[in-house]
Amino acid sequence: MLKSMRKLYAALVCMSVLVLTVRPVLAQTNGTGTIDITGGVIGQVNGQQLAQKITSIATGLAAIVGAAALISLVFNAIKMIAAADDERKRSEAMSGIRYTLIGVAIAGLAFLIIGFVVFLVMGQS
Repeated sequence: MLKSMRKLYAALVCMSVLVLTVRPVLAQTNGTGTIDITGGVIGQVNGQQLAQKITSIATGLAAIVGAAALISLVFNAIKMIAAADDERKRSEAMSGIRYTLIGVAIAGLAFLIIGFVVFLVMGQS
């Protein structure tokens, strides 16, 4: 358990460093409110429109994750109530609830990172 926590912590630190070093790359603007994200392969993208698209996609995914988490929590709660005296089934239901809450926390962190990227994109225009 401690080994897996160390790996998780190391991964979070690496992701944080990566997110913090992305800003200079996104800072390449041409003064017209557009950001050259590809060096000319796709062309230039309006930062406001890109940020709105990213936000709408992230909001839709957050709604789907929230609905799935709610269904999982209700399912595992019913499983836990139905388990009554069976300790094995009760611990399975508790594990399901725990994993659901961990998934919601990870999804929340992902939404936070997406918000940071949107801030970077909108802040450049």
